[in-house]
Amino acid sequence: MNCGKMNIEGDYFIHTLYGLLWLFAAYKYGNWKNLDIYYPTFLFLCFWDFLYQFFLFNHSLWVFKPSFDDFYLPNHSFIVVFPMITIYFSAVIIFLSHFPEKRLGKKIFYTLFCIYFYGDGII
Repeated sequence: MNCGKMNIEGDYFIHTLYGLLWLFAAYKYGNWKNLDIYYPTFLFLCFWDFLYQFFLFNHSLWVFKPSFDDFYLPNHSFIVVFPMITIYFSAVIIFLSHFPEKRLGKKIFYTLFCIYFYGDGII
């Protein structure tokens, strides 16, 4: 039984494709006119993820090994930063673009749905 770190090997093109799909979804469904309003939320997410990566650099849950796209994702740090830039950015734009402005019940439901969607639920 292997209880140590999980080595994820394989085709990292899926990371690239996944990030590009999120950017496309943000382009199509996001409200780009309010980008200056969403920007602090994006920075907040990136700050805490960078802090997590910094403090737990030697104690990761898994170790990425570059394979296919190692010319632009050469090590673990780049592999972690790429989704941070593409997926977090896109998720913030999509989430905040459709956040209901009225009725507390709708706000709570929308927030819980997005926690499920972005958490362990669908994605």
